[in-house]
Amino acid sequence: MEARKDTTVVIHPLTDDRRILPIDRTGEVLEAPDNFMLIVSYNPGYQNVLKGMKPSTRQRFLSMSFDYLPAAEETAVIVHETGVDQAIATRLVALANSLRELKDQDLEEGPVPV
Repeated sequence: MEARKDTTVVIHPLTDDRRILPIDRTGEVLEAPDNFMLIVSYNPGYQNVLKGMKPSTRQRFLSMSFDYLPAAEETAVIVHETGVDQAIATRLVALANSLRELKDQDLEEGPVPV
């Protein structure tokens, strides 16, 4: 599910030093326990470059970028997870890498790891 840009500010008091989540509809205020963590998945530029995360929201998180595995490792994962033989997995990885190279040539979204 994707949060609307105008609603993400609702989590601001939860993700700063207040560590609370006010529920306007009921008047409740939930307090985050000491061991509370919030994890957000965000794909910059996904579907629309103009839908970036607001700076006031972004500053509340640490970020980590993930890239594709090296070809040999990606091939091994495909073999392990699907049971296809090495030759087919190698061809699939070669195809995926070729498609990924098209990113800046009118194919902004290539195959993604799942």
